[in-house]
Amino acid sequence: MAGENVWPKSDGDVWFASDTNGLRNSIYNSLVTVPTVSPALAVLAHSATAWTTVEGTNTQVSSDTGVTWANATTDNAAMTGVSKVSSVTKTLGISCDHNSNAVYITSNSGVDWAVASTPITANATRVLDLSFPTATVAVAALDLGTATRGIYFSADAGDTWTICTTGPAADVLAIYMVDGSDGIAIDSAGNIWTTGDSGDNWTDSGQNVTSIAIPSTIIALTSTTGVKLSLNDAATVETFTTGAGGTTRLRLRTAAGGNSYISNLAKITNGNLYFIFYLFNNADSTSNSMTLYRSTDSGVTWQQRALGSTPLSALTILNTNITKSQVVEYDTNKLLILVGNNELMTIDESSGV
Repeated sequence: MAGENVWPKSDGDVWFASDTNGLRNSIYNSLVTVPTVSPALAVLAHSATAWTTVEGTNTQVSSDTGVTWANATTDNAAMTGVSKVSSVTKTLGISCDHNSNAVYITSNSGVDWAVASTPITANATRVLDLSFPTATVAVAALDLGTATRGIYFSADAGDTWTICTTGPAADVLAIYMVDGSDGIAIDSAGNIWTTGDSGDNWTDSGQNVTSIAIPSTIIALTSTTGVKLSLNDAATVETFTTGAGGTTRLRLRTAAGGNSYISNLAKITNGNLYFIFYLFNNADSTSNSMTLYRSTDSGVTWQQRALGSTPLSALTILNTNITKSQVVEYDTNKLLILVGNNELMTIDESSGV
């Protein structure tokens, strides 16, 4: 199954991202940043050793697995921020600024970015999610604004954008293309929409998931099934199918109080799914926690996964930047985790456990 990677996403988004929501999580995907942070920070793992970070207009590159970093040849002054990135190859990618309707494209692994030549219309307020399953097809989920529908699509790798012919007349919070034809989107009411023509026309499946919120992210495992992660009141993980709706698999919050965030939802080569959940309370630092979750059965069951031996130093730093943490596959079955905005750790999942 071809996949896309949103900064991160999964099996389709590859090498750049998923994600966060953005974002598709896939083999060698980059990550999708949590869209509530401005400027958001994104990490692109375009090979086992060569990585790029983008924060606002600042771009830095490393060729030695993050040991040393240097400023990129050019900073991207045109970019006002990065909220989600999705890519299909190690070089091609699209990005959006969650606080506007701006879309940017790159052809050199995120080092340089250019504004789309035919952008999304100003009627749409914000781009909330992206999916980039092939070298030409791309789709975007939007905060509707005064536009008539909440999905735009591109047939030229994100350079020109057109509103979908039929589709949800509502905000669309998460979108994911399984391949160049089939995809799934979820609107703000939790309705599941599907496309079979590269994002031009979308059909309401008649099924829905529970309340969805921003940040949120989905991975479409097939043209009719997927996994949704949303920071709603309970912070829940659901599996869903267009024929039966959603089934809650994990509830991350059971009591009120404190603040919580989620990272992107990432899928790696062996099929495992991962995300990071953070809970902290500024009035009680002892309640701070950061947990990596893993599923080995397509999101049906989840277990906590140890974060490894690298210490999570200085919770005061995490309290400030915890929403920027991300997880991405930087090499086959190897996870790169950004903790806050200043620590990187790696976990090898090659054993498949």
